[in-house]
Amino acid sequence: MASKDYEIRWAWGRVENFPTWDEVEARVLDEFPEAAIGHPGDLSDFGDRTLCWRTEEEALNDPGARAVCVIHEVKR
Repeated sequence: MASKDYEIRWAWGRVENFPTWDEVEARVLDEFPEAAIGHPGDLSDFGDRTLCWRTEEEALNDPGARAVCVIHEVKR
């Protein structure tokens, strides 16, 4: 069985990798304490990515244009 890591691709170009979802979530919340993490069809719904916004308000009715980062699974 392949293991997986997570990659955060920040809107400003930085890319970071983490071995667990908890570390990814902690990193996003460290940068944006009120972040909205996730959406229908995200990684928890077997999608290919999870979007994150600065706040819940920014996430409302936004398809991703205002997202501050995208989280992907990286299979190894």
